[in-house]
Amino acid sequence: MTLSALKKEIDQLGVTEAKLYLYNLHQALEGSKPGKDTDELIAKTRNLVASMNAVLTCKDNTQLNDLLAQLDKDYQTLYVLSEVGHFSKKVKRALLQVLGFTCALLVSIPLGIFSMVACTIFLDPHNLDTFRELPNYFFTGILVGVGIVLQFFNAFENRRDRQLNFSLTEIKTSFESLIDDVDNDQLATIRQAVLKDLVGEDAAAQKQFLNSMQTYDMMGFKAQFLTSNLKGYQGHHTALVFVKNNEQTTIELGSPSLVEIKSPDQVYHRQCTGETLVSMISMDILLKKHYESFSRTVTYRPYDKDCHSYIDVILASVGEDLNPVERATKDDAWVGQTICSTLQRNGIFRDKPSIKTPRSAPEVSDELDDESPSPDSPSSNI
Repeated sequence: MTLSALKKEIDQLGVTEAKLYLYNLHQALEGSKPGKDTDELIAKTRNLVASMNAVLTCKDNTQLNDLLAQLDKDYQTLYVLSEVGHFSKKVKRALLQVLGFTCALLVSIPLGIFSMVACTIFLDPHNLDTFRELPNYFFTGILVGVGIVLQFFNAFENRRDRQLNFSLTEIKTSFESLIDDVDNDQLATIRQAVLKDLVGEDAAAQKQFLNSMQTYDMMGFKAQFLTSNLKGYQGHHTALVFVKNNEQTTIELGSPSLVEIKSPDQVYHRQCTGETLVSMISMDILLKKHYESFSRTVTYRPYDKDCHSYIDVILASVGEDLNPVERATKDDAWVGQTICSTLQRNGIFRDKPSIKTPRSAPEVSDELDDESPSPDSPSSNI
């Protein structure tokens, strides 16, 4: 019932959204106190992974409903055993959320006003455009206040319980895309369409592309939600970018990127097989409709569920190392650095789970050439 065996079984699981949250669950179990209870949780998690693998590899549709029922049964067994659904813990979690939200409202409005005043003074008080942006500064201050205060109150809950609850909740949510995939074999259909778009219909060219190494880039950009005047104060947006024949394919949370990929603030070059790349692009297409639904949008929160974690979901689904792009760098304003470090300290998982090997710290990149990120640019080679 070892953790290493569980990790290996997660590694060998097929392409699915759930893999990141299974790695999160494994990370939570690693931090649990050794003993009979933890061993039992590990055993039940392995049962869940085995059931998920059976669903992903099922070739007989007549067996699919039974396999999905077994998957749900194994999930419910693990959820009950974890005790995160106990009434007392639910009440405590609800009280913390209500109290946190109330305090967030009380703190965020003054912070929004302070944001307006500070931005007006320090940006350019003599520029009329600065005053036109006042509503954006106010709204940004409110969002920052809400995010920090809610994270602060979350810290009062036992970290292991938070980790288990988050991991199990997101695993359950990921069943939506899993069922969507296996019911209609959607991922395979999307994969064929993606391959055709990238390479064309020639079978030999497709095979060569799938078996050859391809380069893609992990990029970070100073976020500019609502207004570009606050770049450096709001952390970094991130995207996965692949360029072939001057055609750009971008994977990110949200609509097609508005960022300038020629001048990212962070860039990491990576290589993978064409087959892995096609799987990542296909997973992005499969997940888009789920992530853009209202039920998922309202659960977004800085650090734990945002554009960075979405890229991690894509990467983990195919067994790639997680996104090395930092949420803030030394070139950001100290306010932006402080906000991001505060969110990280109070985040559910302070460190990302390890999938392959540890990666070096990110470096800030210079501008790239017109075609694609240059391998000679001062970025981390990953």
